Amino acid sequence: PPPPPPPPPPPLFQAAAGIRDGLRGLVGSEMCIRDRLGMEVNQYTHSNQWMQVEETMKEARSMELSMDPGLPFFYGIFLIHVGRVEDATNMLERARLLEPMAAHTARMLGFAYLMNGRTEEALEEYESAWRLDNVIRSVGSSEGLVAALTCGDREIIRKWLDRAIEFAGGTELDFYVAMDEWFDDRLAALAWLRDSHEKGDIDTIYHFLPAWVAYYGDTQLALEVMERLPNSWGAWNPLMAEVRQQPEFKVIMRKLGLVDYWRSYTWADLCRPVSPDDFECE
Repeated sequence: PPPPPPPPPPPLFQAAAGIRDGLRGLVGSEMCIRDRLGMEVNQYTHSNQWMQVEETMKEARSMELSMDPGLPFFYGIFLIHVGRVEDATNMLERARLLEPMAAHTARMLGFAYLMNGRTEEALEEYESAWRLDNVIRSVGSSEGLVAALTCGDREIIRKWLDRAIEFAGGTELDFYVAMDEWFDDRLAALAWLRDSHEKGDIDTIYHFLPAWVAYYGDTQLALEVMERLPNSWGAWNPLMAEVRQQPEFKVIMRKLGLVDYWRSYTWADLCRPVSPDDFECE
């Protein structure tokens, strides 16, 4: 009998393919081509299709397009995801030069500085984004707060925590109110984080949670949070140094397909191969 048909691709990949095909229908101006390529990079990044991002960028380079902020912005976000933080910083600095008053560019550049250990510059970028009218307050305060935690300055942390409480809503507000209440009680804060994590109550802010847990010094719980909803966003934060050295971290990177990408293209700044089948991160 003939072999059974292959299983359908996951919904996320179907959605990415649909958007890609729709964008490829755009014809005409160079702006349309740049927009299409930028959206492809963004879609591939968020569906963990790392190799496809590089193929799209190869297409962009072959066209010798004049640069606009969108393409370096989305490629910079991709580079953070794959751990090429130095390259991401350079790319996002270029995007900021092209669009100096964009809060989203300042936020992402701040995040790149943060992942690169340049905490003071990160806080400056987040503060700059906060002053711009086009910042999304709830997102900006959450990201600025992670930078403040990494800095470790209590006064700066309190400032950003107050902002987060003012502008958050729903489960995010519950989270920040709890962190405000238990901020000076490490064990109580960790107990609340573990309980909420196990219930799935705070999955909407999963990309911020590992840094919070690492701030309080629970490496194992940080790994459990990452395993529940695997994502490399924030994995390169200095707070995550102990987490990156654990065997479970390597398993997560493999699940995300990042190790295959690193071996085919360029290794993350903080990871290196130690054998044909193994690698380590710092």
